[in-house]
Amino acid sequence: MSSIKNDITKSISSVESICGSFDRPLVKDKDCKTTLDIQNTILGVCEAVQGSLNDEYQNLYDVKLNIGEISDYEYENLLNQLELEENTKISTIKNKIGDGLISVGCLSEAKNMYMNVIDTYTGSAYSAIRQHSQIKIDDIREMEKK
Repeated sequence: MSSIKNDITKSISSVESICGSFDRPLVKDKDCKTTLDIQNTILGVCEAVQGSLNDEYQNLYDVKLNIGEISDYEYENLLNQLELEENTKISTIKNKIGDGLISVGCLSEAKNMYMNVIDTYTGSAYSAIRQHSQIKIDDIREMEKK
């Protein structure tokens, strides 16, 4: 059991090192659309990897539930926590992509990314992430006025 947990921990640290470094777009191509397409491809990979990690955790929790190591209530809480953590990581990555798009002048694409965060992550647990998006949208509106 601890071997599985160690493998999952190693995988998580790999995902965070790859997907957690979106301070600016990794590639700035000829135009904003191409840059955004590349970023969305990378985001898709991060979402898929994070989903796979969550599947591994769920498998671990299934085993613990079946052998009586955790209760049904604990099992449900662990699954809810997994979903919250995944959504928090992905929404944070989206905000970082938006920040990077602003830094290379792709304001419309950044605004769309932030709007996606606001529209998708609606629970109170995501209020700080939505607030970041809203502040950046306000910043973009100010930049567009100039």
